[in-house]
Amino acid sequence: MLDVDQYLAAIGYEGPLDPSLRTLRGLHESHVRAVPYNTQPHDADFLTGAEFDVEQAFQRAIVSRAGGSCYELNESFRQLLEQLGFTAHRLAASTRLPSGRFGPEIEHLAVLVDLDGEHWIADVGYSEPTSFGPLRITSEVQRQDGFEFRMVPDGEWWVLERLSPVKGWSGLYRFKAVVRSQADFAASIGEIAAQLNEWPAANLRILSRVVGNSTVLMTGRRLMKHEVGREVSRMVIDQGEYEKLTDLILDPELTDEERAERIKEFHP
Repeated sequence: MLDVDQYLAAIGYEGPLDPSLRTLRGLHESHVRAVPYNTQPHDADFLTGAEFDVEQAFQRAIVSRAGGSCYELNESFRQLLEQLGFTAHRLAASTRLPSGRFGPEIEHLAVLVDLDGEHWIADVGYSEPTSFGPLRITSEVQRQDGFEFRMVPDGEWWVLERLSPVKGWSGLYRFKAVVRSQADFAASIGEIAAQLNEWPAANLRILSRVVGNSTVLMTGRRLMKHEVGREVSRMVIDQGEYEKLTDLILDPELTDEERAERIKEFHP
């Protein structure tokens, strides 16, 4: 079992601990501000996360705040929620590929939370800009800190979309609101590996973090910043600048305010 006190200290959470929506929201936002998404294509847990050592991943990704993949971050978060009395399950999602089609049915791992008769998605391990807090599974538009999200029914699927000032409503991933087991993900590893071959970004290092009221994303050498009403990007060619940006995104000692101020130097 994961050490709850260690976990809460790592993400800087000091709020209520009862299994309520208020607690879920507080834990979710604290998590995405404290722990980055951080993968490289050769990471074993990025490619075969269904079988990774959860305790080891927890110590590296959460306690040390080095960050990790969806498997490491969301599985750790799911276990935290369970220990706090939430009903939290594994949720499988399928991300949209550059071709426009979706990947295998069981690919991205998020958390399905049953709370007061409603179903919520908690996702603290997704590289693309997503919500700072949990999202209720509903077709209604949901607003968080100026950002808008919606879930569009598509047969037996739900498609999670974000309103982009550049692209309009843009699909992030689709999912079925059903409980998944660790074995389900293990059985899908071959399909996931095949998808990575047609997704160029899979061969690059991906870093992502909530900073202030925005998401900063580094996919290889491309720096992207997503904030309310504005999305900008540029290539980072200089090696020294790239290393400074990487350190700035990953530095576990910076507060959110300090990181937001320092990253202004690198705005696209």
